[in-house]
Amino acid sequence: MDPPHHTRLRKLVAREFTSRKVEALRPEVQRITDELLDAMTADGNTAADLIDAPAFPLPMTVICELLGVPDLDRDTFRAWSNQIVAPTASAAATSM
Repeated sequence: MDPPHHTRLRKLVAREFTSRKVEALRPEVQRITDELLDAMTADGNTAADLIDAPAFPLPMTVICELLGVPDLDRDTFRAWSNQIVAPTASAAATSM
C-alpha cells in the first residue's frame, strides 16, 4: 500500500509492535512455532509444505495473539485482513 492509506493503517497498529512488546512475545511465538511444526510432522510424513504448514499460519497467528483475536474468530479475521490488503481491480490492472 502507498501513503496515506498505509500510513493510517500503520499508525493504528504501531503501538502493538514496539521492540519491548515484540520481545515479550518471544516465548509465545516459540510456542506457536513449535505447535505448527509438531502438527506438520504429526502424521508421520517426512515431506511437508513449508508454506502451508508453518510459514503462512505463523504470522497470522502471532498477529491475532497480539491483537487479542479469539481462536474462534481467526478465520474471519484472516478473511478480513486479506480483503484489506488485496489490490483493487484498478490497482491490479495498472501493475501489469
